[in-house]
Amino acid sequence: MQPAVGEMQLRVHSFARSPEQAAFHDMLAGGPLAPHVRFHFGIEPNGVSPILRELLSTRHSGAHLYACGPVPFMDEARRIAEGCTNLAGIHWEYFTLPAYVPEAGGVSDAFTVRLARAGRTFEVPADKSILQVLIENGVTMDWSCMEGVCGLCATRVLEGEPDHRDDVLSTEERQRDRLMTVCCSRARGGLLVLDL
Repeated sequence: MQPAVGEMQLRVHSFARSPEQAAFHDMLAGGPLAPHVRFHFGIEPNGVSPILRELLSTRHSGAHLYACGPVPFMDEARRIAEGCTNLAGIHWEYFTLPAYVPEAGGVSDAFTVRLARAGRTFEVPADKSILQVLIENGVTMDWSCMEGVCGLCATRVLEGEPDHRDDVLSTEERQRDRLMTVCCSRARGGLLVLDL
């Protein structure tokens, strides 16, 4: 049955080895979302791809895909989703960030970060993130994962060029260089000015 115009249709698919290892199993299985939840337990790794392909091929036009999980699962989901048309949006959150591989010549140099609204300037050493330096200096802001997978610390860039090392911003957002995750991304150059 197709949803009525303006009605949201939600489907939750949870993959885990067993009910005991499924995040939020009791809440999803017995709560108000239960009619919209399907669990996939004990699926061998080579059996996940066909299920994902089937799920994405039966989605409604204009649907959003939200996925979170470990790196192998997420890499496969992303590969399959890239071939799908009519998705209005794709949203990813890895349990852990895939290993960052710097571009040729890319290193973690020290740089300066200026907070435009606060009027404060800090030096970010090569072995610390912008967020670590801000926290050490009493600057408060939203953050969660410290790995560039949740997007909570995404901050507007007013000047400078970010070296994006996250796995949450879209390709378009990275190309515009007007937003960055301060928990893991760095500067390509000596100065970044942030809207903080």
